[in-house]
Amino acid sequence: MVISHFKYIVLFWISLLFALIPISLSAQDIQFSIKVDKSVLTLDDQLALTLSVSGKSKKLPTAQLSSIPNFDISGQSTSQNFSIINGATSSTYDTRVVLIPKKKGRFTIGPFQLKHEGKLYTSNALQVTVKNAGAAVNPSAKRGRGDYFLDVIVDKKEIYLHEQLTLTYYLYFKPNTVSGLDYKQLPATIGFWAEELDVPKDRAGNFTIEGKTLNGIGYHRVMVKRTALFPSTIGELTIGSMILNAKVRIASRDPFDSFFSRGRTQNKTVRSSEVKIHVKDLPSSGRPAGFKGAVGQYRIEAKTDKKTLPANDAVTLTLKISGSGKIQNLPEPELNLPHDIKAYDPEISEKIDKSSGVIKGTKSFEYVLIPRFEGEYSIDPLSLIFFDPKNGHYQTVSTKSIAITATESLTNDPHIFISGGGKEAIKLLNKDIRFIKTVSGKIKSVSPFYYQPWYWGAMGSSVLIWCGAWFFARRRGRIESDIGYARKLQAARHARKRFADATKAMKKNESENFYGVTAHALTDYIADKWNLPKASVTADTVEEVLKNHQMDSGVTERIVSCLNSCNFARFAPSGSHPLDEMKRILGDARKCVAILEKHRK
Repeated sequence: MVISHFKYIVLFWISLLFALIPISLSAQDIQFSIKVDKSVLTLDDQLALTLSVSGKSKKLPTAQLSSIPNFDISGQSTSQNFSIINGATSSTYDTRVVLIPKKKGRFTIGPFQLKHEGKLYTSNALQVTVKNAGAAVNPSAKRGRGDYFLDVIVDKKEIYLHEQLTLTYYLYFKPNTVSGLDYKQLPATIGFWAEELDVPKDRAGNFTIEGKTLNGIGYHRVMVKRTALFPSTIGELTIGSMILNAKVRIASRDPFDSFFSRGRTQNKTVRSSEVKIHVKDLPSSGRPAGFKGAVGQYRIEAKTDKKTLPANDAVTLTLKISGSGKIQNLPEPELNLPHDIKAYDPEISEKIDKSSGVIKGTKSFEYVLIPRFEGEYSIDPLSLIFFDPKNGHYQTVSTKSIAITATESLTNDPHIFISGGGKEAIKLLNKDIRFIKTVSGKIKSVSPFYYQPWYWGAMGSSVLIWCGAWFFARRRGRIESDIGYARKLQAARHARKRFADATKAMKKNESENFYGVTAHALTDYIADKWNLPKASVTADTVEEVLKNHQMDSGVTERIVSCLNSCNFARFAPSGSHPLDEMKRILGDARKCVAILEKHRK
């Protein structure tokens, strides 16, 4: 009897054990882990992070990331694998995230958490090290820098103040087709005056591709950006990195694919390294007293359109300064004229040539001169003092003196001259005086004209017109002289134009173009409103910019959220982008601009 009871007890515990095994297996049915393709990388490299969720469940969750500290997310893609071993089926969901480092250092990625059916799963954590761009990260790094990278070249690392520095960016890639370049982040050039240069293109407007061998490895490369920079301050300056996103078409390796298959397209994001530049001040020794800051190599010439003319007639003096350097900022030479020659403000024109990669051109000053009396006149030589960075010395170039002969005036009045205006104002000299006509008729008594209503109406209108003209001229003068004021006035108009372009892209279901234009509308508006370099206002820096201008934290969060949504949608893998979501983001962007327009600080 005791044995029978014991048998029942053993059977009970065996049954309970088998009943608990599935529960135990179910509790351990999901594994969540992460891995990276490298543990050491450089600032101009990218990191592939894979989040794996595996188990025997047919409905596994997928891991998604919105942000990772110290890294930008360039794109995400997912894949699923099934396997059957000894009759047991298991599956794995992999989420591949492309990361671009923001700065150098040693960072921890993870652990991440995943919630599924009320349970919380935690992944492992990994350590990665980010080094300066160009640094070797392992022995194989000497053999190449990967299949895709962005290289920056400067023609010199040490320059003088206001001397030209040429900055060139090349995209290197292995023999695959590259298209759809998107300049995600332009290099910050704070402390420089920038002038964009042309890049080589073929007749169809496509980038010119050339072959290049680096460390024994063959690449294709295209010049994607070239800029002339002129430093406006001395010391150590940093040119920020540029981030470029490209669509790369990769041929399929599957032998069963069609011979005519075009392969698949991947988004590749590359980052250039930062560049340090040392800017030297212009030497104080040997600096002439009349030096006004011109740097470069120049020549100067002057001529008049006539040598002999009647007194009170006009002659045009043309002064041309040609050479290489910051042509737009060349100062106007001092014009020393005889007392009896009247001079008008010059008409200034510029012709700039960028084709050679060096800023060259001509700046012309056209003066209208009027000798008041007959006689012999001499225009003294005109001089320009500049600093030549090639030899490190100050130089002076001068014109020759110009002789002018004024003959007897045709107006019979040596005191007639125009008191203001330019060439177009000098039109009524040397005209015959018309005879006075006598008119017969009745003479009637009339009230003084200043008692007439039309007189006061005309006077009031004149005052209003004068005030309007004064206000318009004052406003226009400020726009021409104050770049920050001009950018602020035009910021809202430019934003509305970009929003209109975004609306067109939305209607055409061009989601990538839509999100890119919407994001640029916000960042460009903020840059214009507070006169900041456009390249310095990004989704990463906009929060600090708005905080510096005392913007409400709620508005700041709204703008940052809108930009992050745009950037995530732009660089995420291609997929469906609901129309309602695009409308919502566009509406938020418009509201953000409207709120910023009311902010006066």
